Amino acid sequence: TFTEGDQQLCQALANQAAVAIENARLYAAEQQRRREAETLHRAAQALATTLDLHQVFERILSELQQVVPYDSASVQLLRDGHLEIIGGHGFPNLDELLGITFDLSKEDNPNREVIRRRASFIVEDAPAVYSRFREEPHAAAGIRAWLGVPLLFGDRLIGMLALDKREPGFYTSEHVRLAEAFAAQAAVAIENAHLYEEAQRRADELTRLHKAAVAVSSSLELSEVLGTLAKQVGCALDTSSAYICNLDEETGQSTVLAEWINPEATNHESDLGATYDLHRYPTTLRALQEKRPLVARATDPDLDPADRQSAERYGWKSYLIVPLVIRDRVIGYVELWETRREREFTEAEVRLCQTLAADAAAAIEHARLYEEARRYVEELTVLHTIDVAITSSLNLDEVLQRVYEQVSTVMDIAAFHIALYDEEKDELHLPIIVDQGKRLPPLTLKVEEESGLSGWVVRTQEPLWIEDWEKEQDTLPVKGIALGTPTRSLMVLPLIVRDKIVGVISAQSYEPYAFDEGHLRLFSGIASQVAIAVENARLFEETSRRLAETRLLQEVMQAAASTLDF
Repeated sequence: TFTEGDQQLCQALANQAAVAIENARLYAAEQQRRREAETLHRAAQALATTLDLHQVFERILSELQQVVPYDSASVQLLRDGHLEIIGGHGFPNLDELLGITFDLSKEDNPNREVIRRRASFIVEDAPAVYSRFREEPHAAAGIRAWLGVPLLFGDRLIGMLALDKREPGFYTSEHVRLAEAFAAQAAVAIENAHLYEEAQRRADELTRLHKAAVAVSSSLELSEVLGTLAKQVGCALDTSSAYICNLDEETGQSTVLAEWINPEATNHESDLGATYDLHRYPTTLRALQEKRPLVARATDPDLDPADRQSAERYGWKSYLIVPLVIRDRVIGYVELWETRREREFTEAEVRLCQTLAADAAAAIEHARLYEEARRYVEELTVLHTIDVAITSSLNLDEVLQRVYEQVSTVMDIAAFHIALYDEEKDELHLPIIVDQGKRLPPLTLKVEEESGLSGWVVRTQEPLWIEDWEKEQDTLPVKGIALGTPTRSLMVLPLIVRDKIVGVISAQSYEPYAFDEGHLRLFSGIASQVAIAVENARLFEETSRRLAETRLLQEVMQAAASTLDF
């Protein structure tokens, strides 16, 4: 017969055994999570090593198999309301499948549910639910279990990954979790490759365009090209001076980009860089809007008042204006002045000026396209560099410093900060604050009380783009807080991962209107990358913490077990 003491001893041993078993289970789970995190990290590094789109698709499929098992898989991109298979692994008839599109308006495929829900979708036994899996060319793969995972770049859905197994009911929520983590990295890799491909295409296009510009001038510098063209047209028509100006059709503002002044001119005052509001010159503005040349004389009785003032100041007697037109859009004009005498410009002279104006228009457009392509390449380089930093280090402070360094290479920023949001404490922790190139001490702010614009962005998950603080501060939804010298232009964007706010990133300048649409586009891409980095670092920190706790529990249990060893 067991005594009460025997029973108590047995119960104590049973309790210890239960704890030991649970600790072993937790340790095994943490080990599995660690292996998963390392696998995702290696996969992300592999994806970040190429910008060739076809190589990216191949690496996505090969690295995906290291994360989530599959017998066959495909990458499908969203194009014009259809999904198109652009890459695949494990199919016996891949050549037949590549290029196949799925009509998302029809219900005969599960892909539609992934796109409609913008979320992963599991089908336990695809042929039993969707007849398309029983038909060729899809039947050849013998697909039973199916998992679709959306590819989201920020808030934009760009496609999906489809994973197949020949075993029904194979995929679980754990597979979904891992596949979604991988898909976030894959979407960034695809988008970067697309940007790089577009930049390469634009660069190739510009190379051809600049060959035409060489025929006009030996220099590819816009100021030199336009300076040469201004001299050519001025000399060709023997005028006192010639000017090439751009035009903002929306605002009616124009700026003198190049000028040539004849040594015989009676006025040698430079006008280079001057800006004019053409609303003060309605006759000129109307002629440009109608894309027709304009000839005016200082003695014209109906001369615009601003023109009359200009004639009195600069001494011109006649002028000729010819619009610069590209693809039916006026981007500027050539203006020829004659100060020595009143002059009639003949039809032949106007036609000659129009021919040379076409060269000037082409030069301006080529330079704009070249700058646009250069900027795309520069943006892509920044995104790629940040991508590499994110995938090569889990030290968040190091990654955030690298982000600041890359942003400052492509934007003239006076201030910069990244704030991490602690939802439990409702606080913003600012680990990196830079003002005038100097890093300030970290700062923590309560969201509701003192976090200003960043707190508003956290609460609303909406971006703030302020072009001129002095003009807009009274209309802003919240009062700002200066973390350094007050700035004029600001971009404050939320850091969002899977619809969850994890922080805020902000770039600022002392100059108004310092950031354009291109800067906002690039900064939005950077914000998406930083959000992923923050989430990766958080997951890594949580995994490390749990592993440390598990090890500590194991050591405690070993110590406890040793004290019972009589």
